[in-house]
Amino acid sequence: MDRFDWLIDNEEISLSNEQSMKTRSDSLSLSQLIDLGYTGSEFISVHPLQDSLKFFAARARYNLRTNVINAEDVKIIKVG
Repeated sequence: MDRFDWLIDNEEISLSNEQSMKTRSDSLSLSQLIDLGYTGSEFISVHPLQDSLKFFAARARYNLRTNVINAEDVKIIKVG
């Protein structure tokens, strides 16, 4: 992320990446989305039951009370 705003009253941190996913992916097929080389802010879970869960997001909000991340503009999550 290259920008963050601390939303003190909401106890949240708003994160954004202006360089992330500049490619217009709205018109791509599923196979093209899978093969697209994503860059930018990668989120990776360290929870033992979420082995290898990772994805790229252009924006996210992190709640400091609940420790929950709400990611926005996630184009694809590769799972098997």
